[in-house]
Amino acid sequence: MKIFSNFKLRNFEMKNRIVMAPMCTNFGITSEKAIDYYTKRAKGGVGLIIIENTSASLFEDDIFVSKITQLSKSIHEHGSKVFMQLSVSPHTIANITRADINEIDLLNELTTSEIESCIKSLQKAAGVDIIHISAGVANTSDESVTPSKEAPFGVFSDYAATIKRHVSVPIISVGKNHNVEICESILHDNKADLIAVGRPLIADSNWLKKIKEGNIKDINNCIYCNNCIRSISKGNYLNCTVNTIENRLTSSGYNR
Repeated sequence: MKIFSNFKLRNFEMKNRIVMAPMCTNFGITSEKAIDYYTKRAKGGVGLIIIENTSASLFEDDIFVSKITQLSKSIHEHGSKVFMQLSVSPHTIANITRADINEIDLLNELTTSEIESCIKSLQKAAGVDIIHISAGVANTSDESVTPSKEAPFGVFSDYAATIKRHVSVPIISVGKNHNVEICESILHDNKADLIAVGRPLIADSNWLKKIKEGNIKDINNCIYCNNCIRSISKGNYLNCTVNTIENRLTSSGYNR
């Protein structure tokens, strides 16, 4: 299967084409629970893990940097790569789905100090393989931009294909890439180079491992109820309707 083929870009190489999409957890990025959560997905065989959006200013704290190094090391031990989203501007795009697209350019540009902070973050983020500089969408309603249960599988793959035709950089397709058939078809049709999987990996950290081992029937399938998104929007820990075992671990035995 093509999803298990290596992907290489200059000196960067992934063991397969599956990317864990960035999803807020409210665990506290350097907490024991967060490290355990991301490590489980690395053990499950994901090629690249995108860590949830993190403020660049946190990298001014040496203790935080040491914890990120610990997180990266734990993920790397299982052969996965680490991709971190950094927010460098306090100005977020609120309610972008309701904004006039022509007004987006009115957002403040990055200041020199913010750029310098970002550069320092790049230098300090020990063990992180890729860093994405985010414009910041923390105030956007997550559920309003997340494919619903009614949306078709691979819902954004045609958008990915359009972008891919006009650029020379790798493209990641995201949006209800729920099963191996969808993932394979996107790669086979050259719509994208990599496949991002989000909620199915919340539901089952071994989603990819079970596919590789031919145990698809044992996958704890995401039902796209968006309970995960609603839980974090209320300020609670990430909670999954179908992953009851991990929910019980989340509610006890960990410090934020």
